[in-house]
Amino acid sequence: ALGMEYLALGRLEEARELLEELLRKDPAYVGSYYQLGGLLRQMGERERAIDWYKKGIEQARLQGERKAWQELQAALDDLEED
Repeated sequence: ALGMEYLALGRLEEARELLEELLRKDPAYVGSYYQLGGLLRQMGERERAIDWYKKGIEQARLQGERKAWQELQAALDDLEED
């Protein structure tokens, strides 16, 4: 939630740092991969966004989170087409 507040305030770097820290501590928190990937894309960090989307896809598969996997895959496909 704090990461989303940082985003709303335009504090992108702080949001990125917080989301990355969260995922390092709890890699099973699948929803944050989508948020972080989108943020990195917005910041122009395409390759890092791709890496995080791929990590999220793997976590979603491991957890059987089909909807999250599909959303992450769609975001990755869209980014790779750019």
